[in-house]
Amino acid sequence: MRHGRKSRSQRIDGFKRHVLHDLDRTPDRYAAAARCSWNDVRLLDTQGVIGRNALVLAGNVGTLQKPTLLMPPRSHRGAIAAELEKMTFRPLHLS
Repeated sequence: MRHGRKSRSQRIDGFKRHVLHDLDRTPDRYAAAARCSWNDVRLLDTQGVIGRNALVLAGNVGTLQKPTLLMPPRSHRGAIAAELEKMTFRPLHLS
């Protein structure tokens, strides 16, 4: 088994950002900053939910699909699965 860094084209970086409400443009500002280094930036978010988390993903992310719960936790399994189901890749609001 060979260890080492993946090539830059395979690398994915991301930020998790707590979002208070839909008018909070912080995740979009993170996405704009990521665009300085990567051409492909996506934002996974649940709009309309107050006090949520958004994921800014950059790098080789063009073909990423919505995440699924691979290892369900012992508690809050249903709530976490439901939250993941509501998350979508949304357009960036960069202006």
